[in-house]
Amino acid sequence: MLKQKLIALGGALGILLCGACFGPRYTPPPPPPIANLGIRSLRVVVIDDSAQKRLNALALGALTASRFQRQLSRNVIVAYSEEKPLAEADAELRARVLSAEARMNPPADLGLLQDWVFSVKFSEQLMRKDGSILWQGAEQTEIYSLKSYARNPEDVWKDPVPQGVLMNRLAARFSSNAINQFPNVTANAHKL
Repeated sequence: MLKQKLIALGGALGILLCGACFGPRYTPPPPPPIANLGIRSLRVVVIDDSAQKRLNALALGALTASRFQRQLSRNVIVAYSEEKPLAEADAELRARVLSAEARMNPPADLGLLQDWVFSVKFSEQLMRKDGSILWQGAEQTEIYSLKSYARNPEDVWKDPVPQGVLMNRLAARFSSNAINQFPNVTANAHKL
């Protein structure tokens, strides 16, 4: 009985291996439509227009460029932060933070981590270096629930753990929004 099970298992493994070796070859996906517009380099700029200026806009721009780069192949589009001049890029992704607020959920016992709700309102646009707008995103609000030992809003914005998580999540949202809009970018570019 054991011998039959081992033979059956060996046969199944053989079939899987042959299928894996001789199956369809991986073909990389086609470049996104933005590359077809002649956009090979993208400058990412984040502007904090909120009243309190609680986010490090330069760091958020660098994180967004890094996220963008990870989502797309480097040989399709190169993304970088605003540290390089716009003249070196074909287009610019500009994310504008309109407001950034944090509020604590009802506190638990003293000394324990508190639940904080962060609300960030922003808008985005993609434009060529000549200033023509390829895509203008609607204003959006992202809400994140994070933990901190902070007891007041001023201190929670200084806490590096929720601040880092918040920045990473916003960077992911900014880059994903732009990448998801590439078909719209192509349609708008043909109208120009």
